[in-house]
Amino acid sequence: MPTEEQLILRVPEDWIRNLNTEWKLELTPIDIIAEDPGRIFKVKFGPYETYSILLDLPCIVETHKTLDYINFFKSCDIAQMMYIIPEYEKEEPRAKKSSLSKMLEKGEKYKLKSGITPGTFNITSNFFKREPKEDLIEVKKVESLIKSVIDCGTARLVEEEIIELAEGETIPPDEEYIYDPNLDEGPNN
Repeated sequence: MPTEEQLILRVPEDWIRNLNTEWKLELTPIDIIAEDPGRIFKVKFGPYETYSILLDLPCIVETHKTLDYINFFKSCDIAQMMYIIPEYEKEEPRAKKSSLSKMLEKGEKYKLKSGITPGTFNITSNFFKREPKEDLIEVKKVESLIKSVIDCGTARLVEEEIIELAEGETIPPDEEYIYDPNLDEGPNN
């Protein structure tokens, strides 16, 4: 039973220019030979001979096909991309300023930090970015209250009261409410 294999192949810019002008893909086949078992390959395309590396995409890419340009069906999920190392970086592809090292996630050998579309640019750092869940102003207020308690020491005797306020009566912010039983005007008085 014939199967279909799909591949994302990222080629250097000079190859793209030559593809558009001089070469036709049908006439100039791309030969990919496994150099190292796993992720390193030797690539021959026209007069060029270089290496490529198989990289993991940060997200899965779905590919679709159509027969009538109206109905599309899913044909494959792609999670890896073959990156062809440019001629000028062939000697040291993982150098600090190379295009490959700029694309890779920090500390990873084969994982890309960006996808292939503009919406997935730096997706790993944006997706896993930690955001504070608390309001920063509220955190600062609580921090200053805790600091004042620590500076003054702890309270030895604490009395609590439940106070009912009349309609429209509010406690001014940042002021203590002092309860005076002589001024108590409850509903029973």
